[in-house]
Amino acid sequence: MQSDKQKIQNGSCSSSEHENSCLNCHFLMKWDRGPNGSEWKFEIAHDERTRLACGKAPEEVLGGDDSLGCYQNVWDWANRCKDSENDLVRVLTHDRGETCFFYSHTPGMLFPAAAELERRKVARREARQDRKVAKLGIVIAAFAALGGAAVGALLAKVFG
Repeated sequence: MQSDKQKIQNGSCSSSEHENSCLNCHFLMKWDRGPNGSEWKFEIAHDERTRLACGKAPEEVLGGDDSLGCYQNVWDWANRCKDSENDLVRVLTHDRGETCFFYSHTPGMLFPAAAELERRKVARREARQDRKVAKLGIVIAAFAALGGAAVGALLAKVFG
């Protein structure tokens, strides 16, 4: 099986195979900080995502002033720690599963809207899981009640 880096080097770098990767996530952003502390955050366009997946340097893709990061503050390429991942391609293509905030890239959608929709998606998924657990509890309780009634009827026959 090829690593993400090998796939990119072999020219298959148009997008990540991993559905829940930063490359496919709406929260992948470019940002710039002004001298007065202000911040500007923008979505990454599809062509920029493709060039980043191909291993292009962020400065080459975004320009010198912008940096890459996650709108949900999971990671920030310009301000990473010493022990953070140093391979940008790996950061962008790693399948994070359900261990991260993920909302599919939707061109033109503002970040706060995507954050709210992602929150709702997670709430629905958790509610669906809770309903499954509740249904299982009801089924177990019904079998226990039937079993208890059967044992009671058997005991009534034997000792009655």
